[in-house]
Amino acid sequence: MYDSNELQEAKTNVITIHDDPTIVKKMIDYFYRGDYDDSPDKSHPATNPDYESPTTKAHVNIEMYNVADKYAIEPLMALAKKKLEYRLTLVWDNKEFIHIIKKVYGEDSPQNSNLRETVAKFAVEHLATLIELPRFDEVRSEYPLFSYDFSTSMIQRMARVETKLRDYGEHLLWNCLILS
Repeated sequence: MYDSNELQEAKTNVITIHDDPTIVKKMIDYFYRGDYDDSPDKSHPATNPDYESPTTKAHVNIEMYNVADKYAIEPLMALAKKKLEYRLTLVWDNKEFIHIIKKVYGEDSPQNSNLRETVAKFAVEHLATLIELPRFDEVRSEYPLFSYDFSTSMIQRMARVETKLRDYGEHLLWNCLILS
């Protein structure tokens, strides 16, 4: 495969990671503690113009998921997803959610990201407020995969509602027959 003499890292004992230093620090913290602080680090903004430092807890969790995906750290991916779900449940902000869609469906995110299903599910749950934002229409046009995941989640939810209504209707009919 590779001769260790050919690898620069083996010669220098130095590994260069080209990711946001704040996120890498949180990843290393995770290795030691099994957890990470999802607060954005506003005291050390990104120095590399190729990426922007996360500005919200949701964005930190998305970036942690992405770096965990890049380095195949599945437990960290699961934790980042769980923290994002908790954050979206705890604090809902329509405008921030539009940015979350862009982060999760943007070109810098993994194509097979499990965060996509989560984002689509939360969009369906908050449809009544999102539909009022013109930016929501724009983001659905701009990110066709989001539109597909969103509509799939909506169809699944409607199927569950239809089943419950049918079951409830049969229950009412049964009660009417028993009482008559």
